[in-house]
Amino acid sequence: MLAELGMLAGALESAKNLGGMAKSLIGINTNAEVQKVAVELNLQILELVGKLQDARMAEYASHEKLRELENKLRDKEAFHREMENYALMSPWPGSFVYARKYHTPVMQQPHYLCTNCVPKEQKSILQAVKGEQGWVHFRCPACSMSVVTNSQGGVVAEHFFS
Repeated sequence: MLAELGMLAGALESAKNLGGMAKSLIGINTNAEVQKVAVELNLQILELVGKLQDARMAEYASHEKLRELENKLRDKEAFHREMENYALMSPWPGSFVYARKYHTPVMQQPHYLCTNCVPKEQKSILQAVKGEQGWVHFRCPACSMSVVTNSQGGVVAEHFFS
């Protein structure tokens, strides 16, 4: 924003110079002097056009950056609204997951979210995997974190009753 203001100030200064040069044409008597001032005016006009184009490009870049930041903010707000439907719980001693609350507006298949990914604003659904000797655990496909279930049977995710 400051860069844009600086560019516009430079463009205004150039325009002021052009006005002064145009006024100086009034008192000139010879063709050679008129041509000399005309050449200088053309150079000043080109410089002014360049400064105005630079200011326009800077303004466009600022608008693009603003649009990008607005999109990021909208995504962040949507993620936090969605996470209001989840609660941190411990379905097995020493193991924590985010589980969807039972009384949420949209009922989905019960699932657990990774406690490592949620703080990074990533919604990664844990996948049930049978490990060594038939022990079941949940693994995050995004970060490979593992949640121990202390069970060898068919473990399924459940909603969190709040």
